Amino acid sequence: WNRLTATKQKYKTSVHHSRDSADKQWSNTEVLVLSGLIRVLRNNFNQLLETTSNVRLVIGESSTCARKPWLVSAWYRMLELAVNAAKQTGGRDTLDLRLAGVDLMVLCCQLSSRAGIQAALTPARVGTNMQVVNGALRSVGEAKVFRASGKKTSNIQVSESMKLYRDELFKISFDTLGVYKKHLEEVEKEVEERKPYFMEPVQVQVLHRLAGGLSKLHDCCKSEELSPNRH
Repeated sequence: WNRLTATKQKYKTSVHHSRDSADKQWSNTEVLVLSGLIRVLRNNFNQLLETTSNVRLVIGESSTCARKPWLVSAWYRMLELAVNAAKQTGGRDTLDLRLAGVDLMVLCCQLSSRAGIQAALTPARVGTNMQVVNGALRSVGEAKVFRASGKKTSNIQVSESMKLYRDELFKISFDTLGVYKKHLEEVEKEVEERKPYFMEPVQVQVLHRLAGGLSKLHDCCKSEELSPNRH
């Protein structure tokens, strides 16, 4: 017995402060789940979208008039998890979970946009068509914007139903951003009522991540979904 007691005292287990409670451990588990969803969607979205091929479009989450692809139901559920994670309150312990929620919401919009996420990942270069003539820099034509081809994409034949469901997925994703926007407005009102005015540093980091994601989303959608000329 004395030997056993001495062994326990000799080998003590120390737990990192980020995992020293059940709530923190559950939060880390949620982060792992959302990060896994992000990786799966990034690598396999085209294959997932292909499951909607030759399926009649059913608009709305609660529609029962026809069979709805499982991807649409899963999309609703993933975005529900994402927005709930992004709405978390608390200190530094909730930061990773909130950031993962924001990343997943933005990613769903990017992937389901017509241009796809590659439009945001592939840098653009500008050809100014300027040349040095007799020691002076002069224009020899109109400036043009070129975009590198980036990675090769899989050769998937896109059916009409896939196009329609992709638009539906984008609408669901963009509406979720609207829900999160309303949440941020409510938080802002609460912050304004405080005296003195103070916004928690964690919330500032979340807003910074959201702003960067929306900038990339604009790159994906500026020619289609967010075009001012689109009716």
